[in-house]
Amino acid sequence: MKIHFVMHKLIVLFLFPIAMVAQDVFDSQEIYGNQGGLFDEFIIRDLNLNFYDSDYNEFLIQSWFDNTKLRKAASFEMDEVYFDSVAVRYKGNSTFYIPWSVNNPKLPFNIDFNEYNGGQSVLGYEKIKLANALFDPTMRKEIVGFSVYREYLPASQANFMKLKVNDEFLGLYVNTESVNLDFMDKHFNENDGVFFKCEPQDLFGVENTSLVAALDYRGIDSLDYYESYELKSEKGWKELIDMIYTLNNDIDNIEKYLNVDRVLWYLAVNTAILNADTYSLVNIRNYYLYQTNNGQFQIIPWDVSESFIGALFWWWDDPINLYEASPYYGFDPYQESRPLVYSLLSVDRYKENYDAHLRTIINQVVNTNFIENRVSELGSLASEVDNFDENTFFGDGFETNVSEDYWFFNGTWNTFGGILNTLDERSSFLNNHPLMNVSVPEIEYVSQNISSPNPGDDVIVTTKITNVDQVELMVTTQSDHFNFVSYPMNDDGLDGDLVAGDDIYSFIIPFSSSGDYVQYYIRAGNSEGVSLSPEKAEFEFYVYTVNYEILTSDIVINEIMAANDNAVADEFGEFDDWIEIYNKGDEPVDLSNYHLSDDITDLGKYTFPSITLDSDEYLIVWADDDEEEQGDLHATFNLSSSGEELYLTDPNFNIIDGFVFGQQQVDMGYARVPNGIGDFVIQSSTFLANNDQSTLVSDMMLKDKRLLKITDLIGREVSAGVRGQSFLYIYDDGSVVKRYIQ
Repeated sequence: MKIHFVMHKLIVLFLFPIAMVAQDVFDSQEIYGNQGGLFDEFIIRDLNLNFYDSDYNEFLIQSWFDNTKLRKAASFEMDEVYFDSVAVRYKGNSTFYIPWSVNNPKLPFNIDFNEYNGGQSVLGYEKIKLANALFDPTMRKEIVGFSVYREYLPASQANFMKLKVNDEFLGLYVNTESVNLDFMDKHFNENDGVFFKCEPQDLFGVENTSLVAALDYRGIDSLDYYESYELKSEKGWKELIDMIYTLNNDIDNIEKYLNVDRVLWYLAVNTAILNADTYSLVNIRNYYLYQTNNGQFQIIPWDVSESFIGALFWWWDDPINLYEASPYYGFDPYQESRPLVYSLLSVDRYKENYDAHLRTIINQVVNTNFIENRVSELGSLASEVDNFDENTFFGDGFETNVSEDYWFFNGTWNTFGGILNTLDERSSFLNNHPLMNVSVPEIEYVSQNISSPNPGDDVIVTTKITNVDQVELMVTTQSDHFNFVSYPMNDDGLDGDLVAGDDIYSFIIPFSSSGDYVQYYIRAGNSEGVSLSPEKAEFEFYVYTVNYEILTSDIVINEIMAANDNAVADEFGEFDDWIEIYNKGDEPVDLSNYHLSDDITDLGKYTFPSITLDSDEYLIVWADDDEEEQGDLHATFNLSSSGEELYLTDPNFNIIDGFVFGQQQVDMGYARVPNGIGDFVIQSSTFLANNDQSTLVSDMMLKDKRLLKITDLIGREVSAGVRGQSFLYIYDDGSVVKRYIQ
């Protein structure tokens, strides 16, 4: 017997003709929807660090100047989370040097939970980076700036935090999500690619001689690039240089090495909100490059605190030169020293897409209350805290710098651009620019004839468009959403089109096999420009999956945990993702050569060892990518807490179970209820037990087990009466449970 398995995303309804149905639109914002998470913008948490060494400040200052990035141990407390040993260093460049030079203790911090004790995390994250917002009297430019970037490409989350160090209140900080391996896993479902931080390797106030990270070609010797790029992965110089060479000398083949559309969105946001401290405008820096498995580098913005001009107000002599900076080339037109701009925008197709992206940002953000509302909400949340921040650099600007420029005297008069008045100036210029005054195609609707096709079904995509010369259907079936391919749509009454010449264009999707994950968008052009649908393509797109043919089986995926922070540890004491397999049948089943995978295009990622699962028996596979180091029941992949897909296949790679899950909650299971046969629900984990009897994992682990000892997080045995921190409970079956005892 076979059943069909359907994947769903966000449903969006359109006006569409008879026999056409609604289609799904990929929701790019779902990944950020973790209410109550570490970066929830409506929560200000209290964070306390207490260093063990009295000379920690002198040590960390010297570490910064020596550029060794050495850390000091401190205890960490936030909400009900306590760690007795985390690794702390100072971060930043000018944001460290300037307050240090005037003896202001409000320095920026980098806190690593894992350097001393592996497996520690807070709400799913292993690092916290606290910025002091030195050049932002409003304290809001970074948070608001990132909220715009996230609408159109992967970018960090950010919110406020209050910080105490050794019981001294240092003030209000901006907590910014690290761009690290966890970030890559969250956004790309992988983290083993080439990874660079792109900015000069100088220290502010110490030296300033390095070349900028302009992606200019300097030859094949990697040494010539060291001063401008910091390699964050084990290798990657050849890959970076190959991309740079192609960008400068072989632009026709650049998409082999670079996700061009992602870069176009990045450049468009830069100029729309006048992020002056980035590639498009004043300073070429503050971005990362990560190479995904398809070979393309993905650009990732970083440090957007100079959005809305910020402290670079007088950089081009007169702020009007920034307000009216070219949306293409900045203040100085056609700067060939910036090939990411001039090489890409020299290609007509890329420039047309860039114009379309910039019009979308202007219409959705610049010309709306998007930014004003965010600024107001954040101000209401943080105003009381800011009033008590004695270490703030420009405290009276918390409110005034929102809508007007902030003038201050530091030997010479200087200025910080205001948020809303800068936006007004930029809006006026952009709305009067020729790119906003064109007659581009009007896409009235997009629809498809079958929302949930079976294998072999012809899916016809139909769109009504006026004022158009060319219509393309851009399609990919890659699970990473990259490498869209163009197919011409027609209005000639053939190949799925019903009536010729009625402004309704159609195309039959050429992918109809079981499990095909089809993503598409419309690109319509005329002599004046391009329109896209959805407007955020290629960051958002229409999506459907051809139904899977799943063989019925007694072996099922019964429960998973994709955000195991403090719930249950494996035999190595690590709090990793896990997958529970269950035999709901009456007979034992040999699992030899069965498989688990989180990728429909690679169903054999993990292969089960020779093991038999008896009737009504459970088995845990740890999804920690540690099979080589930790044994056969440790899979070769991780689960993404932000959601992904998971498949179980038999030795012939027939899918016998599979599903797509969304954002997961920390330390909660995602389990079939009723046990073994029901739909998945988020509930307290039952770990190796019947899902109908949900209970806390820590309580389950106590049953039929003998407690051997209790230790702190670095292995020192403690008595059962000690309270106010986290402990490891070690049992006679090898299991370890981590508990915070109040």
